[in-house]
Formats: sequence, C-alpha cells, structure tokens
Amino acid sequence: MIADTANGWLEMRSASGRNLHGGNLNAPRLMLEISGDFAIETKMMVSDDMPSVGGLLVWKDERNFIRFEKGLHGEHEIGFSSNIDGDWQYYGRGLLVSSITYLRLERSGETFKAYCSSDGASWLTCGEMRFSAEDPVQVGIYDIGNVGIRGGHNATAARFDYFRVLKPS
Repeated sequence: MIADTANGWLEMRSASGRNLHGGNLNAPRLMLEISGDFAIETKMMVSDDMPSVGGLLVWKDERNFIRFEKGLHGEHEIGFSSNIDGDWQYYGRGLLVSSITYLRLERSGETFKAYCSSDGASWLTCGEMRFSAEDPVQVGIYDIGNVGIRGGHNATAARFDYFRVLKPS
C-alpha cells in the first residue's frame, strides 16, 4: 500500500492473481469489526498507471461475504455480488463513467443496499440483497489483482480517498 500524502489518497496495489473468489482469497484489504445496522462508504479514483479493481467488502468468513466494486469487467463497471455458503451471486451490474466513484453499502437488519455516485450527492441504486450473517462482521476496502480479465493478467491499484462508517443515531 502506498499513501499519497500530497493528495491524501491511499493506493492499494495487488499483484496479478490476488483475488476474493473461490479458494483464492488473498487480495489485500483493510478491515474493521462492526455490529448492528450501518452504512459504509468510500471515494475511489482510477490509478494513473494500471487498472483499478476494488471497493467495499463485508466479510463474515471465507464462505460468506459481500463485494461491491468498481472495475472488475471494465474501467467503469460497477458490480454488487456475494458469496453465501460458497454460492456466488450477482445482485447488480452496470456502468458509471467517471474518474471519481463513490460507493456506499447500507445494512438494515439482514438487508444490504448498494449505491454508487460520481459526485457523492446524487446516488444510483445498484442492487439489494439479504445476508443473514451473525454479528460481528468485518467491513472495509480491498483491491483485486486482475485474474485474466480485461485481456490478461495484470497488477492493479485502487485509490481510496476515504473509508467512512456511519451508524444510526
């Protein structure tokens, strides 16, 4: 990980092959433990010199987690997916053409809703799903090294301006 102190960004880098899928769960991530209802949010920017694949992660264990990310199948692609009891599911995929991307996941009980934005003010719905993991869970940010997507194996870099956790009052 590289901290760009001049601009305030954290750049998380992954070698090709670092992933969060199947038995390959070695992608770099920064996590913290949380319980109850919450919203997590990050602001991302595309790296200057390599593909960018990463986003928000809700983690219970190796067979139960949620990924909400930018860049997996293309520079502007947004994806909302989960691995529940080892079964991979997609809940939303789309495009957000912007050099800056805001991602937000909200948990209310067992319901998770995903949103993205290019300005942090006008939010687009990206999907909704149920995830019945017992508290506590871990939440955070991650980067995935390209695993044969977008034309080959590549190292990647995801730039994060901030990671924020919001709790209901």
